[in-house]
Amino acid sequence: MDAINSYIDHMFRGLPKTDEVSRAQRELQQMCEDRYNELRAEGMSDNEAVGRVITQFGNLDELADDLGIRRELDGVDSSDDAIDLSREEAERFLRVRGRGARLIALGIFVILLGVTQMIWFNAGAESGNPNAISLVLFFIGIIIAVALFIVGGMSLNRYDRFEKHSLRLDESTLHHYREVRESEQGRYVASIVTGVTLIIIGFGVGAVTGLVFNQWGDGNAAEAWASVMPLIISIGVGVLVVGGMRRGSLDRLTSEGDYDPEKRKENDLIGRLAGPYWMLVLVVFLAWGFIGDAWDRSWIVWPISGVLFALIAVSVGSWFGSGDGRKAVRR
Repeated sequence: MDAINSYIDHMFRGLPKTDEVSRAQRELQQMCEDRYNELRAEGMSDNEAVGRVITQFGNLDELADDLGIRRELDGVDSSDDAIDLSREEAERFLRVRGRGARLIALGIFVILLGVTQMIWFNAGAESGNPNAISLVLFFIGIIIAVALFIVGGMSLNRYDRFEKHSLRLDESTLHHYREVRESEQGRYVASIVTGVTLIIIGFGVGAVTGLVFNQWGDGNAAEAWASVMPLIISIGVGVLVVGGMRRGSLDRLTSEGDYDPEKRKENDLIGRLAGPYWMLVLVVFLAWGFIGDAWDRSWIVWPISGVLFALIAVSVGSWFGSGDGRKAVRR
């Protein structure tokens, strides 16, 4: 029944939140529950019963008159025309988004790998005299990373139109991806836990080894071990990027999570802030590294910036969730 209730929530999500619509939703849920119990009593499996119920009651346009919500359904703004998506197109969308996520994660890894080798090669070097080879390798890494970002971004841009339109999938396809999304919940949580754990380990390795070797009077060894920190952190960030992008793609297909219609405006604002924000972070990172000769420390800009951006996103979400935020959006 959870799958049926979730499907009904999706059907009513774009309708106005009136008492009449709420009553109709409760009535339809009761009808579906009664029919589901009948089918189970006849010996059908859970999946078969769910599929039969969704087939029978899954078209809100056919049920609108019986439920008394024809006016509300016809009054929904149709300016945002839905895009019809087949199973094959949806699978292609998932593949392309997954490839783009991996390219972006690889770009992050290459950048922090360049920072790692700079710290390693310059351990013990005189201030203001960075190793020339490490500097060349760093810039080569930047070029490779930018290329990866561009290719990954172009892959993701193929589906920009999905961001401004609703997606319309047939009943069986929508039900399939809702089940996929539910079945991958554990994997999504595991990716978050793994990514965050690796980031914490990265910080821990640098802090512990730095403390130990500094106490032994071996500053060069401390710097060398510190070079491992950005490498481990980059792997953790990559896991978060790939896992989050996969989840976001499934959310997009099912109009769940961040792609709930009520959160679309919130996501648009966060997206507009993201570009200038990360460009500023890159400028700070390069300026600190070159001007301050702080390549052994400037990489800290990236994890700190990630935490700050998360706080910004949460703040924007809270603002949109408040009454004042909704009023401001209406204006």
